[in-house]
Amino acid sequence: MGLDHPGASAREWSIDEAAPALWRAVRGLCAELEAVDIGSLDTPPVGPSCLPFGSPTAFRPYSHNRAFYRPLGRGVLAVKGSEVAMPQLDRALDRLAARRAPGTFLPNTDFLVHREQKVPMALTLSEAHGEAERALRVQRRYFARYGVLPSLPMPLAVFRWSDAVRRRFESALAERLRPAAAVRSRELLDRGLATYVYYYPGRPIRVRDVHAARASRAFGSSHETLAHTRAHLDPKRTIRAWVQLVAELLAIGEVPYSLSHDDLGQPVRAQNAVIDGGFVDVDAIQPIESIASAGELAETLWMMIGELAETLRELLLAPLGFVRQHHHALPVTPLVLATFVHAHLRTELEALAAGGAKLHPWLTDALLGDDGYDTLEALLGLLHPAPGR
Repeated sequence: MGLDHPGASAREWSIDEAAPALWRAVRGLCAELEAVDIGSLDTPPVGPSCLPFGSPTAFRPYSHNRAFYRPLGRGVLAVKGSEVAMPQLDRALDRLAARRAPGTFLPNTDFLVHREQKVPMALTLSEAHGEAERALRVQRRYFARYGVLPSLPMPLAVFRWSDAVRRRFESALAERLRPAAAVRSRELLDRGLATYVYYYPGRPIRVRDVHAARASRAFGSSHETLAHTRAHLDPKRTIRAWVQLVAELLAIGEVPYSLSHDDLGQPVRAQNAVIDGGFVDVDAIQPIESIASAGELAETLWMMIGELAETLRELLLAPLGFVRQHHHALPVTPLVLATFVHAHLRTELEALAAGGAKLHPWLTDALLGDDGYDTLEALLGLLHPAPGR
C-alpha cells in the first residue's frame, strides 16, 4: 500500500494496537477492511502529485489540499499529510498562496496559520493523533450501540515524518508566508509532521466539491465528472442520511458540533458533509459529558441545526445541473431550512428513543419538548439563564 520514503519513520499509532477487539469486529463485517493489513504499513503512503489528479489507483479532488485517496471497493483509504514528501509541492504551495481567503485580503496560506492554527499542505503530529483518537472514540461508541460502521472516518494509522523532511518543508513554506505567519508556522511545525491514514466507506465527494468547477476529472478511478456526480445526486436521500446520522450520534452521547471549534470547521458544514450522507471531519464531535451545562448544550444543538440548514441551502440552491439557479436566496430561507432540519431531527430522535436509546435529559430538554409555550419558555431559560446560575 505504501511507497517507501527515506524521511519516514515507523508508524506511531495503529488501530490494531489501540483497539484490537474493535478492529477484529469491523473487519469481520467489512470485506474491504479485511483486505487491509495494518502490519504491512511501515511507511506512509505517498501519491504522485500534490495537485488534483485521477487514476485507477489514486485520486485527489480539487481543493483537497491535504489528502489523496486510494479506492478500496466502494470506499477509500484516505491519506492525509503525505504532501510534504510528494511531487509538485512547490506548485501547490504557490497556488494556495496566490489565492485570498474568503472575506479577507490574507492569502490562504497565512489565513490557515493565523485563523485555523494549521500548517498549509501539512499535518502536525498532534493533529494526527488528535484526529485518530477522536475518530476511534466515536467509532467505539457507535459500533457498541448499532453494530455497524457509520459514514465517518475509521482511523487506521499515524506516521511521523523525520526532522529532515520537516526542515525541508519548513523552508519551502516560509518563502510563501508573511513574517508573522512564518513565525507561527515554525511553532506549529515544532510539534512534528505526520501522515494520518483512515478508511471512509464511500467516495469523499463533499457538498463543496460539487461546486468546484475545476474538479471535473479528479473524483476517482472511473474519472467521474461533475456532470456524472450531479446526475447521480439524490438530495432527498442525502439529507435524510445526514439527519439520521446526526440523530444516531446524539443518541450515543456524541454531539457533531463544538462552539469552541467554529474557526476550525464543523462536521455538518458543506466542506465536510459528503453527498453519500456522511461526514469526513470528526474533530469537532464532542461527548455530551464534556459540555458544562444544559444551556451550553442547547446553544450547541441549535447552532448545529443552523449550520446543517446552511449546508442544505448550499446543496439545494447552488447552481447544480438538476435545480434552478438561485443567486440570491430570500432572507427567510435559513428559517425554513432550520425548521425542516429540527422537525426531522426530532422525528429521528423520537424513533431512536422508542427503540430503546437512552437520550441524555439535556438533549431532551433542548430538542424534544412539546410545541407549547411552556417548552419555549424553558428553552429560552436554558439559553438565557438568570444571573448567578
